Amino acid sequence: MDIKREEILKLAELSMLSFSDKEIDNLSKDFKEFICHINEIMAVDTMNDPSTEKRINVFREDRAIAKNSDAILNEAPLRTENYFTVPSILETPE
Repeated sequence: MDIKREEILKLAELSMLSFSDKEIDNLSKDFKEFICHINEIMAVDTMNDPSTEKRINVFREDRAIAKNSDAILNEAPLRTENYFTVPSILETPE
């Protein structure tokens, strides 16, 4: 599956990135290799692999733990009511 130049340009626009023609050509090749690699991984049959029969969760169970939010929020350099205030990092093109 090939990624068309127009698709790369659309992704670049959505990501607010700009690329030279050479970079777009390189990205097209990289995307093609990436998709081929993903297809190879997806083709692997793991349903009959005995090593995958016993699936266990090695992570702890998620639990909500009550914390004193005022003590945490008081450590923030800027605060608005019960929220941290952070500077905006996103700009929209005009």
